[in-house]
Amino acid sequence: MEKEILELFSNLTERDREIEYESYRKLMKIVQEPVDWTYAVWEQLVKALTYNNGHARARAAQFLCALAAKSDPEERVLDDFLKIWAVTYDESKVTARQALQAIWQIGLAGQVQRDLIVSYLAKRFQTCMDENNQHLFVMI
Repeated sequence: MEKEILELFSNLTERDREIEYESYRKLMKIVQEPVDWTYAVWEQLVKALTYNNGHARARAAQFLCALAAKSDPEERVLDDFLKIWAVTYDESKVTARQALQAIWQIGLAGQVQRDLIVSYLAKRFQTCMDENNQHLFVMI
């Protein structure tokens, strides 16, 4: 994996918020196109879905969704989908919203992924009135 990519991921834990945000922004732009280092970071991103830090959980979900869309030829997202989906129920409204706003990208990977996303979103829409943050889902 390129040194620049490693540095950008490392900067996501930077105390300087400007450096952290700039690294996040650059990585999000990079993952909008196919990359060859997906599986070098995949497991670490899956772990980050359960970190105590809400920003880390949201970023992990966003990166995994974007990587699944264009850079997951092994279709690992199918095995890890429920872990990503769990973040859409996060106790933090902001974290849950960011995961929900990113999850659709998984559907770009292929028909199986698209059917999976549509079925989960449809069920969620039907049941969201029982949630604490039901307005979050209805607004999307």
